[in-house]
Amino acid sequence: MAWLFALPSGKGYNGFMLTGGKFRQTLNITFSTGEQMLITQDFQGVDENGYIRVIADWNGNIPEITPSDYVFVDDHKEEYVRHRLGVIHTFAKRSLQVNDDTISYTMDQTIEYDECSADEADTEYILNFMRVSMTETYLIYEASEEILRFSMIGKVTPASEQIDDPCVSNNCDRNAQCLPAGDSGFRCKCNEGYEGNGQTCTGSNPCAQNSCDVNGYCIPQADRYTCACNAGYQGDGYTCSVDRCASSRCDPNARCVETTQGYECYCNAGFTGDGFRCQVSNPCDNNACDANAYCVPTQAGYQCYCNDGYTGNGYNCQESVVNPCDNNACDVNARCVPSPSGTYQCFCNQGYVGNGVNCREEESDHCANNNCDPNARCVSAVFGYQCFCDPGYRGDGYTCQANNATDPCANHTCDTNARCVASAQDTYECYCFEGYTGDGFTCEVDPANPCASNTCDANARCVASAQDAYECSCLEGYTGDGFTCEVNPANPCAINTCDANARCVASAQDAYECSCLEGYTGDGFTCEVNPTNPCAINTCDANARCVASAQDAYECSCLEGYTGDGFTCEVNPANPCAINTCDVNARCVATAQDAYECSCLEGYTGDGFTCEVAVDPANPCAINTCDANARCVASAQDAYECSCLEGYTGDGFTCNATDPCASNVCDPNARCVAFSPAIYECSCLEGYTGDGLTCEANTTDPCVNNACDMNARCVASAQDAYECSCLEGYSGDGFTCMANTTDPCVNNACDTNARCVASAQDAYECYCFEGYTGDGFTCEAEQINFCANNNCDRNARCVPTQTGYQCFCNQGYEGDGYSCRATQIDRCANNACDVNAYCVSTASAYNCYCNDGFSGDGFVCREIVDPCANNNCDVNARCVPSQSGYQCYCNQGFNGDGFTCQAVSVDLCYNNRCDFNAECSPAQDGGYSCTCNQGYEGDGFTCRNTLVNLCSACDASAQCIPEGRGFRCVCRSGFQGNGLVCEDIDECSQSGAACHRYATCYNVRGSFSCYCQPGYEGDGFSCQEVTQPELDDGALIYARGMAVMRVPLNANKPGNKIVFRSGQTIVGLGYDCQEEYIYWTDVSGRTISRAKADGSSTEVLISRGLSSPEGVAVDWLSRNMYWTDSGYDRIEVANLDGSNRRVLLKTDMINPRAIAVDPIGGLMYWTDWNRDAPKIERANMDGSERSVLVDSNLGLPNGLSLDYTTSQICWTDAGTKRIECMNMNGDPLTRFTVLPNSNYPFSIASYGFKLYWSDWETKSIQTISKTGGSESTDLKLPRGGNGRIYSVTAITSCPSTSNACSSNNGGCSSLCLPTQGGQRYCACPTNLEGNEVPCV
Repeated sequence: MAWLFALPSGKGYNGFMLTGGKFRQTLNITFSTGEQMLITQDFQGVDENGYIRVIADWNGNIPEITPSDYVFVDDHKEEYVRHRLGVIHTFAKRSLQVNDDTISYTMDQTIEYDECSADEADTEYILNFMRVSMTETYLIYEASEEILRFSMIGKVTPASEQIDDPCVSNNCDRNAQCLPAGDSGFRCKCNEGYEGNGQTCTGSNPCAQNSCDVNGYCIPQADRYTCACNAGYQGDGYTCSVDRCASSRCDPNARCVETTQGYECYCNAGFTGDGFRCQVSNPCDNNACDANAYCVPTQAGYQCYCNDGYTGNGYNCQESVVNPCDNNACDVNARCVPSPSGTYQCFCNQGYVGNGVNCREEESDHCANNNCDPNARCVSAVFGYQCFCDPGYRGDGYTCQANNATDPCANHTCDTNARCVASAQDTYECYCFEGYTGDGFTCEVDPANPCASNTCDANARCVASAQDAYECSCLEGYTGDGFTCEVNPANPCAINTCDANARCVASAQDAYECSCLEGYTGDGFTCEVNPTNPCAINTCDANARCVASAQDAYECSCLEGYTGDGFTCEVNPANPCAINTCDVNARCVATAQDAYECSCLEGYTGDGFTCEVAVDPANPCAINTCDANARCVASAQDAYECSCLEGYTGDGFTCNATDPCASNVCDPNARCVAFSPAIYECSCLEGYTGDGLTCEANTTDPCVNNACDMNARCVASAQDAYECSCLEGYSGDGFTCMANTTDPCVNNACDTNARCVASAQDAYECYCFEGYTGDGFTCEAEQINFCANNNCDRNARCVPTQTGYQCFCNQGYEGDGYSCRATQIDRCANNACDVNAYCVSTASAYNCYCNDGFSGDGFVCREIVDPCANNNCDVNARCVPSQSGYQCYCNQGFNGDGFTCQAVSVDLCYNNRCDFNAECSPAQDGGYSCTCNQGYEGDGFTCRNTLVNLCSACDASAQCIPEGRGFRCVCRSGFQGNGLVCEDIDECSQSGAACHRYATCYNVRGSFSCYCQPGYEGDGFSCQEVTQPELDDGALIYARGMAVMRVPLNANKPGNKIVFRSGQTIVGLGYDCQEEYIYWTDVSGRTISRAKADGSSTEVLISRGLSSPEGVAVDWLSRNMYWTDSGYDRIEVANLDGSNRRVLLKTDMINPRAIAVDPIGGLMYWTDWNRDAPKIERANMDGSERSVLVDSNLGLPNGLSLDYTTSQICWTDAGTKRIECMNMNGDPLTRFTVLPNSNYPFSIASYGFKLYWSDWETKSIQTISKTGGSESTDLKLPRGGNGRIYSVTAITSCPSTSNACSSNNGGCSSLCLPTQGGQRYCACPTNLEGNEVPCV
């Protein structure tokens, strides 16, 4: 190639000047590694497109060189010797550096061409010896196209002119090379890794001359570099290929695998599906658990656990005998009693009270004989009692005085079922309580209130539904019909150990927390009155809330749905939700003055009056019979298994709690309190301090070691002193107490929930405590429904307590229960992102993205590591990343394995200036000498071939081959003789000629040619019959004004008008070859219509949402149509009936016009005649992978046509007035001009061997061969229609093919859009703004 196109210097001639690009080359290459390659190439001259066509024949093999190898070609020279007329020969020894290795080889080359004999005398002295100098040779291998590209600077000079080497005396830097320039000058060029003007060179960017792939980039690292692939490509940087998986639609839980056609998706381990959708697979489906065990999925697979009543590792389980009391949860001051059913019950020991799980020592009522003021209240404490003045009084509680303003209700005469309300300074009024009627001084049960005497369950609320009717509904935590309510076992608070003055809040499926109510302090399990809270004892109405307004004052405000001053609250008749019959799991919404609606809360389903938990029918665990303390695990599509939770034992259908305190590590002086079957807490006993695990006696409490009588209590009176006082019923000094025989209550028979009051010297009476009812000898807890008229938010639930109720916001809401607002769900709260990734919450899910320095899908991120960052290469070596790590290569001038490199002894001949046909020898004085090779003569710096004149004896059709000091002549291929005389062989006269039977053989000198006969096509060695379409089978349709016309390609047949509509302007035409329909756009009416090919069955498909519809194309395989809109500047698609319309592209468009689709290849093409930047683009037919096909040498690209037979895309350009074509793959080298000088071409169509286009200036349709030319002919058009011809389309039959959408719509419910590689994309339609409409 250097000889063919080298820059001539002086009187030099390059190969193209001598041959015109028509010659035969024979090249024999022999490598020092043993390989040999014979190359024969026929250069056939320049064709009509400016290219040289070459027929090449390569035989042999070459040394193996991988795409990532470093290859360097040094500057060199070659001598071309003219043996005789039309024959040039060259022989050269060359070397090639591959990484750290040097491969030597020889080249024996002969060039034969037709040389004019008349010029021989004038050029002989010049052509006998020609020298070609080659510098700056670069090699680049493009793996994606499997092409080796190279470039060099070549210069040809006549060797006979003895041109001096200008580089003999140069002033180039030692880190530069001297390059001849012009006829007598030179230039200096800095070596790789250096920069400067050549005379001065300094170290430069190591990336300046890198070997990275064209689709990669260079990363400098000190004096070395490494390569990495660009985004969208993969490889080691030295070789990069398109990463087809970069934009894959694989599921996040799938891996993408590239294929030759595109990519495939495979679900990761632990997931199942087609790769595009992957679901978690159940590792327990095929488990090896014992028959008496259950399987629990884990991240690593699954784990087996033996069922209750069995012991083992889960894979082998044996039946065990268990005493239900072995690990009981009873209090240390309680006894466990086994039951026949395998469970147990806990009973507090004598002297303790409680539920058996928590027992506390019985305490005396310290307020029984208190010393409080009559206008004060007594509050019992641990070691005694405290006194607090009543509202309206002030003092220390033992002495209380009325405030300045007297309370007129202090001594009221209201009925016991009425409340007193002060109306003036010294007057008051009485109001009967709700459910009672009267004047306040006398109150009786209101017969009009149907709930006055209801039969609702004690754990239900009564709601009046009519004048004399009521309804009952179970309270939260209970289930039933309202008349009978039972504890809901699914509510962990149903059976809790919280204090009576605390509320229970479920914190998990089987756990809860206790917190003291307002006005009380403690840990929730034990709560005491907060003396600093003025609301602890208030006179607010039962339907009001108390709010502390100062240290010892409070205010009352009626709850929502009630009106009044807070001390007296009545139902607000304006609020229809005040008394509603909505389900407890529903919200009430007022719809009118006296009407309301009920709607079930999230997670529930029903009519609002009755709500049930919403279940998923596809989940077998949605409705299960597992125990409330068990987990349900789906084992098949419609089956499930139950296994008891941690802290419980049983078969899953029945689970009993285990006692976590059974094997506690609490201090002996501490108590263990179980919070759940698996959680407990240790707290030191009274008189001890510590964390519960370690407790020590409290030496600061003087009562720790007191001497009080066992029937006395110890009260600390100072830091180290105490006093003893006998308990009630005992008398003495406290250190000695004896039973008071005069007290009739000493041995009373009152109920434990009653107090004994002496009524005479030897008689007493029993009175039930507040909150209990009975005769005193038998007392039962009163069942009060505090939630009947609660003030909770409609998005909250009411939980009754012993003294009132508490409000808790429902799931998905937050607040204090009285006011709840929707919470913002953080989808990233429990994300599965990699630790080296960050989570981004979206409306319905979340996405994971790897952090900087990591790569992956966000769920799995791997650190991006430069393998050469910490390499062990020698300081005189370079590190090159590889797929397995890195490799080390010694720098030039060093030898070794890369990890250890040693300097090579200086080769004085390394950069010698000897002639290419001379040998260099180091001289003793430190220089070198040049000696011409055998067969050459000269001073070694210039050598001439001594055999030139000897070879003149060979025939012109023979090759002169040097042998030792002589030569021999050998006839060339296609000739026969002894070499001195060679005659042409007539291959066509010999039997068995290689030409096809439908081809003609033509003998030429030294060879022969084969040409297919008329009616056949091929290369002559293979010919096929040309099948041309019958003219009467072909026709065109075109748009002219308001009409669609049809014209046959057979000039003998007349055309006709097939569609006409007044007022329309038809711009684009499309044809459905499958159902034979015509589709067109009307820019005036802003519509898209269709009709049968004969003009019948006309219908408008789209009549809204269009601005300026122009081009239209039909995908006959997927049954879709595509169009451009230059008003809205977008491209849309819809089904052929106009349904499922979708906007595909709407950005970076100015004036989109023509559009064409290739449903076989999955691509669409369109023109944009933007006058500032015209272009032709293409994309997948779903709008993805958009790219510019042509954006140079364009003016006004209007029409567009695809030719499937030749894989060409052709277009008309009214700006350049040209018609051009190129390959559909977008290769710019395939672009050629069909017609260079049209008038005003607009639309274009392809049919058979011809192109047809409309011309606005001549108002005609013209035609020309697809191969081009300079002349075109007009097509005879029928009468009818007027104006310019906008669109031309050919009536053709459908190719016999299919795509991913042609069968069953590709499995899509709406739009099936084909893409490259035989793939398809299922798409939903969009609205007119381009926003997607949900679909299946």
